[in-house]
Amino acid sequence: MIESLLKLFMLENHEIFDAYNFFRLDHVIVNAISLVFRIAIPKGVRIVFEPNNEAFVYADEDTTYSMSQNLISNAINFSCKGETVKISSKTDRDIVVVSISNSRANISEEKLLQLFQHKLFQIDTGSTTPNSCECEIDTRSEFLLWHRFAEKNNGKLSVTSGNGQGIKFTFTLPTVG
Repeated sequence: MIESLLKLFMLENHEIFDAYNFFRLDHVIVNAISLVFRIAIPKGVRIVFEPNNEAFVYADEDTTYSMSQNLISNAINFSCKGETVKISSKTDRDIVVVSISNSRANISEEKLLQLFQHKLFQIDTGSTTPNSCECEIDTRSEFLLWHRFAEKNNGKLSVTSGNGQGIKFTFTLPTVG
């Protein structure tokens, strides 16, 4: 959490320098998955990645990696045993749209509105059993940073949830030419 606040402070004070270049987004996502895979295994969470060979982007690779790794990690943390986290992307004109989703846990509409504010809240997994998985996140220290990283890369970050469809994190990045 402290590291995230420091990164946000550095970003806001222009101390994180732009290093825009062309790269294949799948490579960054695979590297992010390999780092967080170790937290998925003990939780019994399956990761499914659908590569997109057309996903070449022009962005800052380090911030894209950090954002991808954190969003995948959060999707795993919000998931219960036996759940699947799906990562996919599609190319749409001049952007690549990346989706990271799980299938069960939900965030209420009220909590979605609070997501980029300084609040601490609990994720509703729809389970009331003694072994239910509940997650708390400090939205200010994490999601504000990833939102700014997306903006810094001329993209957007959004989160949707509800109606038993799970949580879906989506971010966009500009494509190569």
